[in-house]
Amino acid sequence: MGILMETVNYYKLPHTSRVSTTLTILAYSTRDWINYYNFKAIRLPNDLLFSLDPFLKKLYEKHKFHAGILKLEPNTYYDWHKDTNRGVSINMVLNFDGHHHCLFTQDHGKVTGKFKELVYEPHTYYLFNNQQFHSVYNYDAIRFLFSIEFEETKESLSFNDLLEELHNG
Repeated sequence: MGILMETVNYYKLPHTSRVSTTLTILAYSTRDWINYYNFKAIRLPNDLLFSLDPFLKKLYEKHKFHAGILKLEPNTYYDWHKDTNRGVSINMVLNFDGHHHCLFTQDHGKVTGKFKELVYEPHTYYLFNNQQFHSVYNYDAIRFLFSIEFEETKESLSFNDLLEELHNG
């Protein structure tokens, strides 16, 4: 594959989100949070996403998904892990009023090691390799993350497969 980077933890997609502002307002105003994999979450209706962002509609036509907003409370971390079922997701931080870090490592289980940080940019989607060890540390404010969970499992849709497909259009 020609575009595979030195690291395969994440990839910044060249699509500016057209739905991020609406989702941020929704995240701050909703009270309908449910428990989901140690997060609080809300599921988003596809018609809302597709009406505002043609990229998401086109993506759904090729790879069915569920989308939601994940909420992480202040002074909370999500420890090093690989996702159980997801091989790949698309994520986007919705708010930037707090201090938080999303980290990847190849050195999980060692006493010391190296990590790489995904520094999210506003209104930007990131292809996220859920099969690499990653963690999130959230400090002083609620963190809202838009996340797409594909119906395909890690065995049928990998980070590298979707990266190749999205890059080749």
